[in-house]
Amino acid sequence: MFDLSSFRSLVKRPALLAVSCLSVISCGTTLTLDEPVPAIIDVNRNSTLAIIADNSVGRDIAREVRIKLHPSGFYRIQPLLHSPDPDTDVLVALSGSYLDCTINYDTSHDHDHNHDKKHNRDRYDDDRRISSYDVRGGTTCRISSRCTGSSAYRNYYGSDTSYNSEYAAHDEVIDEISDKIVRDLVPHQSTYTVTIDSDDENPILEQAAEACKAGNWTLGEQLAKQASANKPQSAEPWFLLGIIERSRRNFTRSSELIAKAASLQPSGKYQRELRRNSEIQINMQAVKHQLQTL
Repeated sequence: MFDLSSFRSLVKRPALLAVSCLSVISCGTTLTLDEPVPAIIDVNRNSTLAIIADNSVGRDIAREVRIKLHPSGFYRIQPLLHSPDPDTDVLVALSGSYLDCTINYDTSHDHDHNHDKKHNRDRYDDDRRISSYDVRGGTTCRISSRCTGSSAYRNYYGSDTSYNSEYAAHDEVIDEISDKIVRDLVPHQSTYTVTIDSDDENPILEQAAEACKAGNWTLGEQLAKQASANKPQSAEPWFLLGIIERSRRNFTRSSELIAKAASLQPSGKYQRELRRNSEIQINMQAVKHQLQTL
């Protein structure tokens, strides 16, 4: 049995673990569910990890990555390196890292643009005030595992408009890029949404979805069964029942119910969620493997 609680503590930062939220939209009720996401390469807990970078911006990003990885306890993190260590289990190589800054100005008052700017240049420059800094950055990252031979390439980007200082904007961009790298390095939990369409002729269906939204999946199942009994040829109650079974990790039954919905009303939504059932099971096995200690 796969236990989500075994890796929820891996990533502590709020930016790395999305907080579940639920919302209602005009065409139905939107539910948010959890799914496991493995690291992008085949790794195991307690692997040694080293980061190298080819310039100062990359080293700033690397330092942030190391700081954010420590609370997870997933890796044994090595000091920053200038060249690859052949004995490192996982190597993260950053290259081409950059930060670009654009300064935005405003002026304290209007100028008479009918005069030659050359004669008014000193006055114009004196009146300019910095209003904000637009900073954009990026890095190319190669992540490779010595033990498994797996590797991945990613380009990571970040941007920020700061009304404080150029340095604050730089820090925000580096923080954003390092968050994305850490998220790919550690198995974690993510969220996704599923919308249950309402039916004016079968209002109990919306009640069922609202019960699930509130976290009462048992009541939601009871109401969804009533909705399917009221309109057995309606696809959406069967679909909701399938989502309820997925929330319990009963994927076989979930797929049966979603397939029944698809047989009653062909829909890209139902096909997509059938595929997601398979993907979640694959990801669960991958995360389970990655959580095993090396």
